[in-house]
Amino acid sequence: MTATAQQFISMFKALPANEQKEVLLNLLRLPIEIPDDAIADEELRIAADSLFLELDHRELRH
Repeated sequence: MTATAQQFISMFKALPANEQKEVLLNLLRLPIEIPDDAIADEELRIAADSLFLELDHRELRH
C-alpha cells in the first residue's frame, strides 16, 4: 500500500462514525474498474470473515 493510501486509511479512522459511514457510502458508489484477478479469492474471504466478525461483535455489544 502506498503512503498516500495509508494516510487515507489513518484519516478515515480518525473521522467520527457518522462521517466514516458517509465516506464509505460514497466510496462504494464510485464506478471502480479493476481486473477480475486483482484481488485473490482468499483475500476476499479473509476480508469478508473479518467484516462479519466485527458485525457480530457490534451486535453482541448492543
